[in-house]
Amino acid sequence: LVLGDRIGINFFMDLSALSASEKTGSYVTFAVTNQDSELRADYRSDFTNSTGAYYGFTCQLSSVQMAEEVVPTFHYGDGKTAVGPGFAVKDYIDFVIENEGSFASEVVDLVKALGDYGHYMQIYLGNKNEWVAGEDYTVLAKYRAADYSAPDFTAYLAELNANNVAMVKNIDGSVVSKVSYNLNFDSSTYINIKLTASESVIASATVDGMTLYASEAGVLRTQGLPIIKLGDAFTLSGTGSTDPTEFSVTLSGLSYIRTILKTNDNAQGAKDAMASLYDYYRAATIYQDSVTGGGNNSNLNGEAVEG
Repeated sequence: LVLGDRIGINFFMDLSALSASEKTGSYVTFAVTNQDSELRADYRSDFTNSTGAYYGFTCQLSSVQMAEEVVPTFHYGDGKTAVGPGFAVKDYIDFVIENEGSFASEVVDLVKALGDYGHYMQIYLGNKNEWVAGEDYTVLAKYRAADYSAPDFTAYLAELNANNVAMVKNIDGSVVSKVSYNLNFDSSTYINIKLTASESVIASATVDGMTLYASEAGVLRTQGLPIIKLGDAFTLSGTGSTDPTEFSVTLSGLSYIRTILKTNDNAQGAKDAMASLYDYYRAATIYQDSVTGGGNNSNLNGEAVEG
């Protein structure tokens, strides 16, 4: 699995019988249940498994697609194809849980949190977009023993507050009078920011090493954020097009989770989704620290089920 701004499944293939030209022009298409269009991944000579024996092709899925079967078809040579077995993110989650004695506790906790995130996001986005369970998506059962409740939200909010994740605005005297933002989950996970200003703005932010520029209307959308980056704060700063007074806004993905959990009139489904996202984030960072000592590694090794 690849736990990035989307959930990815890496399919690894033995291409040792192919010529160099057949490898170079090869690609994989992925047929995903309940999705009309196929996805595609092209051959990359630098993308192999840990032993270097197999070449990888990644199918990227959204948070609500973890129970969907993905069937890969390998294309190579002069119109030749080979169809592989279908696989779902849920299959990997269940495999780890059923064989948890063979995996580190951090892996088991992470895949359970991942599954619960998918379960509650299906409910949240399903209601938001009027999707029909069983038609627009395959239902993913939860792995938690019980649903979230008010005490859970209170505890999570206290932890978020202790970590100072609230958005910080410095807009007094500037052209900006209001800051709105949201965390988007429709295809990938990213942050939208909208500045309400009395004139056009000149503003930018550096997010995960990339400099991004807001539109003159004060709109900025980040690139997709891997789960382990949700806690990384960034600052959007700038001035008006004619007014030199500086403004700045500092926030992270966790800022949005905090906002949803602390607002009493938010629906239970929204709070459930944000609580599950926070559990997923915590489990992912614990897993990351266990395998990299705090480095940046968003891959969850799935070679135990390879082949």
